[in-house]
Amino acid sequence: MSKISVIVPVYNTEKYLHRCIDSILAQTFTDFELLLIDDGSKDNSGAICDEYAAKDSRVRVFHKENGGVSSARNLGLDNVRGEWVTFVDSDDWVEKEYIELFVKNIDDLVYQSFQSIFEGQTELWDTYVQNKIDRNDSIIELHNKGVLGYCWGKLYRAIYIEANNIRFNEEIRFREDELFVLDYLLHTKHITCVVGNKYIYNRPNWKKYDDCNDTNMRLLLYKAYKKIFPFLNEITDRFLLDVVGDIISQYNLNNYDYEILKKVQEETKKEIFRLKQLSFMTRIVWRMNSIIAYAYLVLKSIITH
Repeated sequence: MSKISVIVPVYNTEKYLHRCIDSILAQTFTDFELLLIDDGSKDNSGAICDEYAAKDSRVRVFHKENGGVSSARNLGLDNVRGEWVTFVDSDDWVEKEYIELFVKNIDDLVYQSFQSIFEGQTELWDTYVQNKIDRNDSIIELHNKGVLGYCWGKLYRAIYIEANNIRFNEEIRFREDELFVLDYLLHTKHITCVVGNKYIYNRPNWKKYDDCNDTNMRLLLYKAYKKIFPFLNEITDRFLLDVVGDIISQYNLNNYDYEILKKVQEETKKEIFRLKQLSFMTRIVWRMNSIIAYAYLVLKSIITH
């Protein structure tokens, strides 16, 4: 059994794939397996994966129909043999000490700082927090730094993932990794954060995610954070405001959806009155019967326009 399982979801990244795989196979710590999950690539990516598997026994390749990055990562999780799991995206790469740095700092969950490259500019992203402070304080600080939710650049205990059936949500395609990390955090006691910058994140153009900021995703994140923080705080309040704001915005655009309104009301109406940032009328509406609230919002949007 390998000590570390490295999961790489692959989809149409032949331009970057050699660089990614070569960087992993060049690690100073060598007791690992590399799982390449070809998610129905239309380019030469699948063949490249097979070439590496033929040359290096540590490489295992799985070909599947296209189902998205979450389904690819889940297939990898279904097949890991290592005691520990880490992820690398196929358009990113890692420096040779990436895995070794994790192994030297084993914990329930290990965070590693990383480099982000966008349009030729490199930026260092600091994940370091003082490791002896309260775990929830660490989560808040990591969230505020904007680095809590990336699934890569972290080391996870495989036994925690399997024992709690932690998987990626295949129904959403943005911030699905943050949901995975939050689910995993529910089952941890300690977090270690190390400075290393051994992971190089080839940051995408965020405009491609403009249509992914859906209400359901925000609601899932709100519920996930609420599980970690049963006493609501600035993070859960922020997501609750986002969820309500999404609904109001959609109605203002004459995009009425009774079912999602009802679903959001059921999940949030108990907490809504504590949000002083919302108008008093909005908080009242959120406590109404769903049919009445729906009629009010539709009528308000018609009158406004």
